[in-house]
Amino acid sequence: MSGRPIRKYSPFWMSILASLTAATVSMAGGFQLRVETPDSKETQGAVLIVRTFGCQVPDDAEMVATAEGIVRGERRSIKLELAHRGAGVYAIRRQWPQEGVWVLAINGAYRGMTNSALLTLGPNGQIQAKNKGLEVRYSPRRLAARDIDSALSSAQVALR
Repeated sequence: MSGRPIRKYSPFWMSILASLTAATVSMAGGFQLRVETPDSKETQGAVLIVRTFGCQVPDDAEMVATAEGIVRGERRSIKLELAHRGAGVYAIRRQWPQEGVWVLAINGAYRGMTNSALLTLGPNGQIQAKNKGLEVRYSPRRLAARDIDSALSSAQVALR
């Protein structure tokens, strides 16, 4: 150290400690989503499983999922049915056509908190698992139209 008394730095370090504590507390609770491929007992026609989690298992979260695509140059949106498969577990079966470019937009809300997941589908609308998992973009807010449009544009370029 520079020989200065440590108490001179106390307000600075206390503010850093308070910020880290607040961040840890807010991240420990909250509400998040996780999108996975189903295991054999969860399959029953599902291509994806969405799990909600946080401090507790938010079984009564409000979940909305859509398949957003471009088919023959036209923008399409299909509201997806989510099958409740247990506490905080929702199954998605394939409900979109093979033709076109598709992304899945999943939005969840629980006690004023939101979280979303955006998954780009592969050729023929197939679920693509890479490096032992799905490529899912998560966000602590509701997905905006620009998020979905950007993902669709990127998917179109990737499939060319």
